[in-house]
Amino acid sequence: MNTTSKGNKYEDKVFKLVHKLIDDGTLAVGKQYHVYQKKKYNIDFGTDSFIADVSVETVNPHFNNEISNLIIFECKDLNTKLDKSDFEEWRGRLANLPYGKKLYFVTHTGYTQSVIKKATNLGIGLIVWDGIGEEKWIAPRILNETERSNLNYSILRGENKNSKFPLVYDEGTFMTFGEMLRKSGIYSNNPTLKAPFLKRDSIKQLVKDLMWNREFYSIRTEKNEDKLLSYLHVSINFMDLPESDNGRYDATNNLIIMPNWLIKEPYRLRFSIAHELAHAYLHREILRQYESFFEEQNRKTLAPSYDEMKWFEIQANDFASYLLMPDVEFKNQVLQLFRLYNLHTPPFIIDNQKGKFPIYYSIIDSLSKHFDVSKEHIKSRLQIDNYVQILNNPRRIGNIIRGY
Repeated sequence: MNTTSKGNKYEDKVFKLVHKLIDDGTLAVGKQYHVYQKKKYNIDFGTDSFIADVSVETVNPHFNNEISNLIIFECKDLNTKLDKSDFEEWRGRLANLPYGKKLYFVTHTGYTQSVIKKATNLGIGLIVWDGIGEEKWIAPRILNETERSNLNYSILRGENKNSKFPLVYDEGTFMTFGEMLRKSGIYSNNPTLKAPFLKRDSIKQLVKDLMWNREFYSIRTEKNEDKLLSYLHVSINFMDLPESDNGRYDATNNLIIMPNWLIKEPYRLRFSIAHELAHAYLHREILRQYESFFEEQNRKTLAPSYDEMKWFEIQANDFASYLLMPDVEFKNQVLQLFRLYNLHTPPFIIDNQKGKFPIYYSIIDSLSKHFDVSKEHIKSRLQIDNYVQILNNPRRIGNIIRGY
C-alpha cells in the first residue's frame, strides 16, 4: 500500500472516530452541524486554500446557515512522533481561516514533548489513536488566554457577571442578544461592519489601476500618498494622541487624524497615512454608514471590535504597501539587487548558513532607502510576495543551497 492510500485509509477511520466523539458527547457541537472529509476552505482572502482531513461545521439556521464554528481534525499516519516543524506548518496554514475554529491532531505514533507543550499552551487538542479501540487524549482542546480575552468567554465560565457582550444559549448554540432579537423578528437599523471580500492580488490590481488613472498621475507631487490625498480630497489634522494610537480615518468628514508623535518618525508616518488613505479608498462608504448610525450616540462605547476591524486593517496594510512600493518598481529593484549579489531566481532561501543574513540585511537597507519606508515594511513585503523565505532549521540540503 502506497503512502497516499495508507493516509486515506487512516483518515477514513478518523472520520468515523469524529462521529463517535460527537455521539458520546466528547466533542461539543451545536444542534445544526455537518461532518465533512477532504473539504476545501479558502484562506488569505481566497488567494490560497486549505483542505481539511476531517471538519465539523456548526451552522446557525437563523442566519442563512452560515458557519458559526469550524472544528478541524488533521490526521497524521506517521512512522515517528509528530514533531514541532510539521505542527507549526499546519497551524500556520490555518491562521487566516475566516471562521472561529477549534483544532485537533490525530496520530497513532504520538507527539514530541515540544509539540505537547506548544499545543497545551495554544489550546490545540492532541489525540493518539491506532484506528481501533479507545482514543487517548494527550492534550485537551481548551481556551487559551488570547481567546478568553478577545472573545469574552469568561462569562461562560461564570467569572464575569457583567460582560459587555452577553451570550444567550438557545437551540444548541450561543448567540448574542442582538442575534436573539433578529431571530424573534426584531431588527435594528445598525449596519453590519463587514469588510468586502478582496484578494491580495485584487488590491494590488486596484493600486495599479489607480496609478494609471489620468487624474491621479497628473497631480503634480512626487509621493503617491500626497497624490492620493489630493485625488480623494482627504484632509489631515495632527493632534496630541497617545503613543498607542497610530492614526484614524473619519469617514463622515473624510478626514485623517494623525498623532503628533509620529512626526519624529517619518517612515512610520508615511505608512500610517497610506494606511488611513486605504480606508478612504476601499472602505469609505461602509465606514461612513456605520459612523452615521452612531452619530448621536456614544461612539467610544459602541466602537467596533478588533474582530470586526481585522480584515479592514489587513486590506489597508496591503493597499499601503503597494501604494508606497508599486509592484513593478519593487520587483525591478529586487531583481537588480539579486543580480548584484549573484542570487538566482526568487525566492532567496535564508537559513543559518554563514553569509546569507548579511546579504539579506543589505537588500533590506537598499530597498528601505529607495522607497523611503521602514525596514520592517520591506521585510514584510519581501516575504509576502515570496522574494524571500526564512528557514530557521532547514532539513533538506536543497534548501541550504537554494537561492545562490
